[in-house]
Amino acid sequence: MKLKFAALSLLLLSSISNADPLLNSLKAKPQNKLAEFLAPTSVAEWTASMPAPAGLLAVKLKNNQFMIVDTQARYAFYANSIFDIAGEREVKTEDDFNSMWQINAEGISNFKLPLMTFGVDKLTADITIMATAQNTDATKMTIKYIETFKDKYRIDVILMGSKNKAALAAASNLYCAEDRKLAKQRFMELKFPSRSDKSTHLKQLATCDTDAVLKSIQIALMYRVKTLPFSYNSHGSFYAGLPPKPSEFVDKKSMDLANVMRVKDIVDQVKGLTNEK
Repeated sequence: MKLKFAALSLLLLSSISNADPLLNSLKAKPQNKLAEFLAPTSVAEWTASMPAPAGLLAVKLKNNQFMIVDTQARYAFYANSIFDIAGEREVKTEDDFNSMWQINAEGISNFKLPLMTFGVDKLTADITIMATAQNTDATKMTIKYIETFKDKYRIDVILMGSKNKAALAAASNLYCAEDRKLAKQRFMELKFPSRSDKSTHLKQLATCDTDAVLKSIQIALMYRVKTLPFSYNSHGSFYAGLPPKPSEFVDKKSMDLANVMRVKDIVDQVKGLTNEK
């Protein structure tokens, strides 16, 4: 069902881009490659679900095509181009493949998300933490972490929606609060709005878009975030939890996450093992 939904979503995006004059004009701009990439799906005939592989391996060919092979050696297909929808970029080089394994911090910042900012007043967050608006041990650790390091760093918190209706309602109420300072105070004091107790609800901005909380769920799914808190820095490096050494984490740039290997090096290794035998 999830695969089918994803396929239909892509088809819908394509049909919209072909019908909308504004999006059609954007196609010509180099910075907007998504509409161009999806254009062929406007004449799609059908979709079909396939058993999900454990992972995919891209093999770069000399004719600039890619062969895509799943790590269980069940599927293989050729691709003229690869587009990272989460990263909003076409994938061509070794660096591009490494970037796919990172969080697109700049891209996420363009989303309208339920965000709270703490600490040093600066343009970009040093650390962004995805956290739930519930009184849990994980949230208590997050708040203690913010208190400890807010004098040195700018720490942003994305209030995460979830299938838990209480957490979703609390995040929405805090995000849309008319008094932003009070909302942040309530978060830090673990005084979250309760669905059953209206006296805990904060006065809401009439123009607030609560869909922002739902978008936080999309971001979590996009990057396969399974546990909270989840942290990342401005370079896209991430940590499942709260980074114990923020002074090192804020400058961390993850390298070679895609495990890029030259075919010649692989062949040489195989020859070396053969000669050893």
